[in-house]
Amino acid sequence: MSEIILTALKDFKPSSKNINFITMVLEPIGVLHQTREGEQVRTFKVADKTGSINLCIFGEMGGYLKPGDIIRVRGYASLFKGSLTAYVGKTGEIRRVGEFCLPISEVPNMSEMNLFPPLPVHVQGQGPERAAPPNGGNFHQQHSANLMLAAAVEPRVAHFPQPDQGGLPSQINKFGTR
Repeated sequence: MSEIILTALKDFKPSSKNINFITMVLEPIGVLHQTREGEQVRTFKVADKTGSINLCIFGEMGGYLKPGDIIRVRGYASLFKGSLTAYVGKTGEIRRVGEFCLPISEVPNMSEMNLFPPLPVHVQGQGPERAAPPNGGNFHQQHSANLMLAAAVEPRVAHFPQPDQGGLPSQINKFGTR
């Protein structure tokens, strides 16, 4: 049996595929959506000790999650509207491994950081010019300072009130059953 390699949220890249990570569900984001094919799509803000990210879950699996659940996820990361987002697709997996106590840090929020800005539209000198940062420094210097500031924030342990019942079964498959 091979050992599972876990990836920290801060190490996600837009092209990360078949990534395994352990994270805590912080809160649902938005409302339940449906694809053109009628499949349910739910989005949650999740975090580990290195940061937070939006996690998009296709299918019924997302209906079992609640804030405070600690889950092991196999999925992938990609950009959605310029934001880095983690996904659990048809071949992905979610397994509940605990609840309520996991050291987390909501900073940096990998889904809010503009680490992967869209390429400027230039056609042989035509098109908008790239604006200089407001403080006059170059983009990379300013961006590096923001990352160092975000990294200086200490992780915290989140504690949630114990629910009466419900939640995610110990293990569910892509069909939402045990």
